[in-house]
Amino acid sequence: MHIYIWFLIITIIIALGTCITIFKRRNIKGAKAIFFLMTAVAFWSLSYLFEIISKTLNEKIIWYNIEYFAIATVPFFWLFFSLQYADIDKFIVSKKINIFLIIPAITIILVWTNKYHNLMIGDTLNNIGTQIPVVIKSSGLWFWVNTTYTYLLIITGSIILIRAGFNLPSLYIKQGIVLSVGASFPFVGSVLYIFKLNPIAPFDLTPVACLLSGVVLTYSLLKLRVFQLAPIARDKIFDKIADGVLVFDGQGKIIDANQSLQNILKFRISKVVGQNVIQFLISRKINLNLAFEKGNIISSQLLSRGNKDIILKLFINETGPNSQMDKHYFSLKIMPIEKNKSALTGYMIIFHDITESKIYEEYLSESKRKIENLNKISYELSMCDNEEEIYLKTASAIEQVTGSTLCSFFINNGGSIINKFNSNPSIEELSSDEIFITEVLDKFFDNGKPIILEISNLKIVSPGLQSKFPEIMSVLGIPISDIGVVLLLNGKNLLQNEENVRLCILLLGHTAESLKRLWMQETLREQALKDPLTGVYNRRYFNQFIEKEVERLKRYNYPITLIMTDVDRFKEINDRFGHQIGDKVLQGVGQVLEAQIRKFDTVIRYGGDEFLIVLPEVNDKNVDSFITRIREAIKNWNNTARLVDFDIELSIGFSYWDTLFNGTIDDVLYYADMKMYKDKNKGRK
Repeated sequence: MHIYIWFLIITIIIALGTCITIFKRRNIKGAKAIFFLMTAVAFWSLSYLFEIISKTLNEKIIWYNIEYFAIATVPFFWLFFSLQYADIDKFIVSKKINIFLIIPAITIILVWTNKYHNLMIGDTLNNIGTQIPVVIKSSGLWFWVNTTYTYLLIITGSIILIRAGFNLPSLYIKQGIVLSVGASFPFVGSVLYIFKLNPIAPFDLTPVACLLSGVVLTYSLLKLRVFQLAPIARDKIFDKIADGVLVFDGQGKIIDANQSLQNILKFRISKVVGQNVIQFLISRKINLNLAFEKGNIISSQLLSRGNKDIILKLFINETGPNSQMDKHYFSLKIMPIEKNKSALTGYMIIFHDITESKIYEEYLSESKRKIENLNKISYELSMCDNEEEIYLKTASAIEQVTGSTLCSFFINNGGSIINKFNSNPSIEELSSDEIFITEVLDKFFDNGKPIILEISNLKIVSPGLQSKFPEIMSVLGIPISDIGVVLLLNGKNLLQNEENVRLCILLLGHTAESLKRLWMQETLREQALKDPLTGVYNRRYFNQFIEKEVERLKRYNYPITLIMTDVDRFKEINDRFGHQIGDKVLQGVGQVLEAQIRKFDTVIRYGGDEFLIVLPEVNDKNVDSFITRIREAIKNWNNTARLVDFDIELSIGFSYWDTLFNGTIDDVLYYADMKMYKDKNKGRK
């Protein structure tokens, strides 16, 4: 069998194989055009094969005429494919491309009616001088018209592909070049045949050249994914758009991305073209739950139409590998790519930067949260019943507002600045440092407004102490109304926020009101339970206090001693020197008694000039020394006060209670009172 016949058989097999492969992927853009193109090539080669192996001239002429169904339409299908691949398909959509079928249709008609006009073929002759007889034909007028038209379509299609390739990334340029080379083989074969330059004349090398074209196109399909990566006119949309745009086809293969998205996600398009879009996004820590079926997205957080945008939060390093990652927000919208009413060709994901609006939204949300917490804290502060609780809640609220965990509360108590509370024990040493109090607190109390002091500009602590607090870069002082100041000891970045300062001022206003309320309550309580003249507790307090104290002593089996005393010759003092002197005597005696007791003992003005001293955990064995100390203290007071012209003395009686005593506390008071009168009746003056 002649080798040329083998070439034709191989050409048919490869062309049909390409058709089958493409048919399986017929939903891909451009697949139908190349399918018809390769089908025509296979039909041409098969018809030419039958022309060669036919025995008679008439049979050869018939097969020659059949060939023209393919010969006339191959250029059209090539142009059709080129326009669709390069996205110049307005002629296809509007069906204006059908005008290019006029010449092929005329050619086919003239071929089959050639015996009446000889416009395609002049004379025919069966050349029997070769191993395989072929028909030698002379060309008619229309033959050259069709040939010129064929070359124009093939050349135009190749130019379109090359131009489209140069508008794409480097990988697309390779595709365009490969396609153009594939297109040139039939053109070269045809030129060699028509101008009788082929080395194996008189056979037509065009079908054999189509064999090479089929090999190249098959390689492009399987290796370069030509049809899966059909490009979009890049110069129309991509690099001029500020939003990031990622384009992928219906099979989920990345087609392109503009420069904005490359800058956002830090990649090069030439490295990711052809990658699976799902895997690419996951590698960037983005999961959009995409799935594909027959070229359509069947599962996605982002639907093609009518769905709200998804908000994506990315951490982007904008300045270099060693810099801190910046937070950015993007709204993502997925959109189908369609050709008017034609089939879906792919999708675009648009990354719209909404960082500024999102940060402002977070700012408003955070402000709202802080204000709501502030309202809650203000209520809780109003319910506190001790200072420690007020300071704890305020410090916790300050941490929520500013992030500062180190704060000290200083209260102005009658001109004396007192450190009332520290949020962390580690700063107690600093808050009690004299240099710190002198240099820093004076500035805040004198200013009366929130101010920041840089640690680097001040020598605010004693030598050696500052090294213990390296994290303290600055001090923010905020007044607690008119009663004190709170110092926030922390990094400058946490403190220099005007809104935080305003919220702290509001918070500390509530703190001040709560402290004043508590102090007023304590004052009123003291006024109700203390004697206004002497400042010691009154009988009302004793009645509330003694029952609880006795219960405690019963539980722990402790004794309690009650000492009853009054001022001797007190009526004489009032009569001779006046009630004002009498009042001063009572005040002085009260002060002397309070000076002699322990911190858990209690002095009570029981009535008139009588004072009651309650001594828990004291029995009759050691009370004598205490009474002696009182008398000595009164004697010393007489030497300094000299309110009257005689020494003021006290009559004293005592009694004690323990668990063995069967009487009540009133019995103990009675015995102490009796002993006091017994002491008075001894004749002491």
